[in-house]
Amino acid sequence: MATTTHAAQTYSGRKFHISRKNGVTDKNGEPYFFEYIKDMPADPGKRLFETRGENSYELFKAISGQLVGIAIEDYKFGEKVEKHLIIYLTDGGEDYRIGLGKPEERYGMDFLKRILHKNFDPAQNLSLSPFAITDKDGRTNMGVSVFSGPNKLTGTKDDAHLQGIAQPDKFYNPKTEKDEYSWKPVAVWLWNQVAAFVIPALVKDPISAPKAQPLPEPTAHLAEAKKVMATAGFVEDHSFPTVNVTSHSEVGSDDLPF
Repeated sequence: MATTTHAAQTYSGRKFHISRKNGVTDKNGEPYFFEYIKDMPADPGKRLFETRGENSYELFKAISGQLVGIAIEDYKFGEKVEKHLIIYLTDGGEDYRIGLGKPEERYGMDFLKRILHKNFDPAQNLSLSPFAITDKDGRTNMGVSVFSGPNKLTGTKDDAHLQGIAQPDKFYNPKTEKDEYSWKPVAVWLWNQVAAFVIPALVKDPISAPKAQPLPEPTAHLAEAKKVMATAGFVEDHSFPTVNVTSHSEVGSDDLPF
């Protein structure tokens, strides 16, 4: 299966991203998959919807389908462009494009950790559900619950497939006068593993995933995976963080580097 480093402008499937329910007014709202809709239904029934400004969305707690693609693509916010982790699922006659945010942020990293688990079976349906659980100390564990068929995929520091994972870079930020962390080295390590061992095993020729040149066989996987990251503009730049842990209660010292 190929990866692509450009936005899939011609993608014809359904598109989702993760956001907080009522997130405009509640930063601690429950995370859902959001899908843009043109018009709100007259009778929503038990379906869940949310309107933000002029845009309306339907909210889904879980999505499932066969994983057919993983990519790093351009994601546009007006004039701003970021590199986001995108996964592609297919379920019967429908295709799903799911944005998980930046590879070095919580949802993206959590998915990459889990998809490397030995119980991932590309022939089975993959089920995903975003979560955010706050403990008694006020720290929030955020991520994406992932099942491959009946098997839960985990991504903890004790899992065998994550032994040797890169560490985040710690540095002192004079603006906040606090120690902070860059998670880019962790994301690069995870992407290298996924590009080498997961993507080549995915089902070929999905219905509407973007076409791109495939990676070579895993014999030269690490060097080629790094080339993919560099082409995407996602290099091992440790000079400044993309996540300021001092302003995110979901990251605590006990979580490092997971």
